Amino acid sequence: MKLTASWLLAWLFLGLSGCGKKTEVPSDEDTTTQLGDEFTKPGSLDETGGVGQPEVPTIIDDGDFFNDSDLNDNATVFTDPSKDMFDPVYFGFDQSSLSGEERLKVERVANFLMTNAASTVIVEGHCDWKGTTEYNLSLGERRASAVKQFLIAMGVQANRISVSSQGDLNATENGGNSSMARDRKARFIVQQG
Repeated sequence: MKLTASWLLAWLFLGLSGCGKKTEVPSDEDTTTQLGDEFTKPGSLDETGGVGQPEVPTIIDDGDFFNDSDLNDNATVFTDPSKDMFDPVYFGFDQSSLSGEERLKVERVANFLMTNAASTVIVEGHCDWKGTTEYNLSLGERRASAVKQFLIAMGVQANRISVSSQGDLNATENGGNSSMARDRKARFIVQQG
């Protein structure tokens, strides 16, 4: 009787799994026609008869510093005019010293402040997501202070420059090398007086 009951259960299972309405799956040609001639499904046949692969974006890892070429069309662009009046100053990983190219950016800010006596500036120090919140706030402060000291050395009065550390508050969490490079910076907020 055990064998018969097992056989009956197996027969019911196989019988039930074969029931149901079969649906027709459209071929690649049907899908291509529906999507338009210039589109094909990822993994569908290409012109040479091979399987087409979706395009994989290139990840740029150029070391410690951020270059303008690292930006792509999908990068976040801030539009606050007070912050975007001057290019941000970028720093190496865990660094607060200014490199030669970045000093030129600070010189532009100094020239502006010296010709616009009523203007002041807040220098915001930013960090990438690595490290503790406390450490990144301290590093952001050191970055902003380094920029302030350079502005003072260029002839800008100290009382016209404020520093603020944002630490990793605006960093891309778990971002890759390119986004981390964009996060290691000092930004300028110009206040017209």
